[in-house]
Amino acid sequence: MAFKHFMQNLVHQDTPETELQQIVIALMGGSASGKTSFFQGIMESMVNKSVKLSGGDTLLLEPIKVSRGVSPETESGDVKEEVLITAPPGADTGDSLFSQMMQYANDFAPMDSTFGEAPAQPEKNAEQVTTRDIAGSSDKDQLAESLKLADQLRKMFTINPDDGFQAPTATVRYVEITFRVTVNDEPKCLLTITDYAGELLDNASAEFNSRMVDILSSFIRRSDAVIMLANSRSLSGLLEETYTPEQCMFKEQVTRKDLSADNICAVIRSMRVEGYTLLLALTQTDSPQIDERISRNKFSRAQRDLRSYIYEIAFSTAASRHWSYGSIPVTVIGRKRDGSPNVDEQNRLLPDAVLRQENVDTSVLFCLYNAVMRRMMELQHEKTELEKPMRLRPNDMKKRIAALRAEIRTLGELRDALGSKPELFAKVFDPYFALEVISETGEVHVMRTSSGNKR
Repeated sequence: MAFKHFMQNLVHQDTPETELQQIVIALMGGSASGKTSFFQGIMESMVNKSVKLSGGDTLLLEPIKVSRGVSPETESGDVKEEVLITAPPGADTGDSLFSQMMQYANDFAPMDSTFGEAPAQPEKNAEQVTTRDIAGSSDKDQLAESLKLADQLRKMFTINPDDGFQAPTATVRYVEITFRVTVNDEPKCLLTITDYAGELLDNASAEFNSRMVDILSSFIRRSDAVIMLANSRSLSGLLEETYTPEQCMFKEQVTRKDLSADNICAVIRSMRVEGYTLLLALTQTDSPQIDERISRNKFSRAQRDLRSYIYEIAFSTAASRHWSYGSIPVTVIGRKRDGSPNVDEQNRLLPDAVLRQENVDTSVLFCLYNAVMRRMMELQHEKTELEKPMRLRPNDMKKRIAALRAEIRTLGELRDALGSKPELFAKVFDPYFALEVISETGEVHVMRTSSGNKR
């Protein structure tokens, strides 16, 4: 679906009798991990065009709100949410979410090379290209739109004195965009993707700033899933000169520091939740600058070692607390169908580039699928409790039971649409699904081993 046509149809009326459940996915990564680029990939692969599911079903994300959390005190846990942009009822293209975002950026954020003329500067990475870089690309219009939106999200981490705070005491904790998830144009749930400021993670060392760990983990706990992002290009300089199959292929201490892995693991370890989802995404995997030893066999060895040695605490936490988890290589630029790169040796987009986003949609849908399962199980448990035999059932309780049935049914339709395409998650490396569907009843249960214990 073209972006402008999509924006003209931005707002739908929710089904009155069914409240749309809200799923939250958190993005976590240090500086230059590729979080903003990941947002760009979401716009290109899931908003500008729909995801094709089995049986002819199509899934689409419709953005409806952009907000951010600000705190005037650097060490304070108090956060005020600012709704920056919403899609008003009956919005047309000229009054769309995207148009508001562009105006917001022009009014409150510094101009950079994405807009208009800019002073000469070093070329950006391929996943942060400017509109000047894509003059020869057949995908330039679509890429330009999503680039601008991703850039606005980055700029929204900037606090300006006009916002009512005095820099540098004001701190933006997060920026988030909320989507309506539709299957065949029917709303199924709301999906909020939250991008936490890299500075939060950079300052979250458990050794030096346990308070920041507590703040960030309190944010992450409010989500249903977390995607940890690690830049694949950074890994090439972190390889051991020689290593055996039993050893980690990366310099462990250096790699953990470079990827902010210790801080990420400290946040994950401090979380006390069940039914959660954890996904490691290796970004910028299209780059020719990546060492062949890392990209070999679809990054399988690299993913294994990252999970076993660098993010070991995060994944051991996921296993012990019965979370769903996995890892996946992603790219916003991709390679051509013949396997040749879309970028040159300096990582600049080539004039004949044919953009092919890879696995960004799978990353989001893997988290969405597992989160939907968890939410269905919670709703089912609440319904079961309310339906226990009793002499008198008040009208408000009957209404709540009816609402729960409708919400479970709506989420079940989304779960079935995602689950009808087994190959959808085939690119997730060594995935573990903590929850399973009992086919006879359609209910969701915690997966168990043959011994009957939680795995």
